[in-house]
Amino acid sequence: MIPIGITRIAVRSPLGNSLDETAGALRRGEVGIRTPADLEQVPKVDSGAGEVPLPASDRGAWRAEILLRKTLDDLLSTEDRALIAERPARWGIVVGTTLAGMRHCGIGMRADEAERLADAEESYARACASSVLAHATRALGIEGPTLTVSCACASALSAVSHACTLLESGDVDAVIACGYDPIAEFVYGGFASLQLVAAGPLSPFAKDREGMKLGEGAAFFVLRRLGDVPANGKRALRAVMGSRRWLLGFACEVAGWALYVTALSLAPLAIVQATAAGGIALLAVMVARITRTPLARTERLGALVSFAGLALLGSSLLGAHGEGTLPDVATAAGWLGGSAALAVAVLRLLVGPIGGGPAFGIATGLLFAAGDVATKLAVDGHGSARPVYIALLLAFYAGGTALLQAGFQRGSALTTAGIATLLTNAVPIAAGMTIFGEPLPSGVPGALRLAAFAAVVAGAVLLARKGKVAGVAAGAGARSPQLIP
Repeated sequence: MIPIGITRIAVRSPLGNSLDETAGALRRGEVGIRTPADLEQVPKVDSGAGEVPLPASDRGAWRAEILLRKTLDDLLSTEDRALIAERPARWGIVVGTTLAGMRHCGIGMRADEAERLADAEESYARACASSVLAHATRALGIEGPTLTVSCACASALSAVSHACTLLESGDVDAVIACGYDPIAEFVYGGFASLQLVAAGPLSPFAKDREGMKLGEGAAFFVLRRLGDVPANGKRALRAVMGSRRWLLGFACEVAGWALYVTALSLAPLAIVQATAAGGIALLAVMVARITRTPLARTERLGALVSFAGLALLGSSLLGAHGEGTLPDVATAAGWLGGSAALAVAVLRLLVGPIGGGPAFGIATGLLFAAGDVATKLAVDGHGSARPVYIALLLAFYAGGTALLQAGFQRGSALTTAGIATLLTNAVPIAAGMTIFGEPLPSGVPGALRLAAFAAVVAGAVLLARKGKVAGVAAGAGARSPQLIP
């Protein structure tokens, strides 16, 4: 499997002339279907259509070429254009389309009817997909493979598949893969005559559904082998620091970690870790409500198990419990050093046998768990050992974060996250009951607490995964190119 990276994206749709505009309109719940203004003639029945908001000057027969060229202009950076100029034969382009230059057909038929045969032949020739692509890409200077794929609704996806095949073959270093279709009177009239265009709002899953809505758009990717993409830390840092959502999320993470540290100063590590693990269920429910995205069956089960674990944990606190004791430096060093050594051993010995994703997930969980233990040691520690524990917790968290991202690139994100979540929560609970000597209550409260620990960890793992279907799909695609945005 060759990891293939998406290095650039450009989109033009009825919701906007860029990816940001389109995504923003989707988040605001806007609808791109409106009265057609760009069809070659006014339709007899106005059922609405999705048209890219291009200027009035771009509404003619050359609409497909203009849509293609403008999206390409948005797609390619100055660096990309320099690379094309340097090695034009190492760049390819694969385009998926069904309609291509269909708008030229109307011009051709009207010219034919007026017995302007030369004009008609020229217009019919321009309707070909190869003609549209040649006119739109002429200025780019790409000399590598140039393909057009036309297979109805699967055209764009097929184009991406062909682009990945070109990259795997080694014939090119980069491929522009895209899908586009313009709005055209023939398509609108044809589907309308078959009574396949819905007159009212779309309701594809209703028993009394009417049909579809027609539209146009273009979406382009620059695909490259991930190993060929040069690292650009400054650009990545600027992109991250310029994102308000990322900054807000980071602020929330810092605030959450501060609360976690405060909780560790007030309660045993095992109880704090179990409560934090159960909090994932509350987060899942909140996200589902805010985004109006229903939880999958496995996620609902994970939330219920986690909430049950929190209830059991609360019940167990009715019994007496001790705070435990701070381990000596040798014991603490042995636990932390052993966690780091085990993480290194997993990466060295298990990547081949079990795969990169699971191995990096195990190593990630071990380092995050060591960071949690080091945080408890720093909170309760004293004297000269505290600065050392602080330095160690920062190192463990940073290392765990790096390994988690590496795991996502080497295997299924669901598997990697699930294993990491399991160890991140289970190992600190075990550390609390062993090296910190946090005793279990006797009798029923003790049994309830053990059940609570198991439930919140199991619930967290269920919420980190999305069921068997995703895992099966990931396994089935193990031999296919892995697209990484």
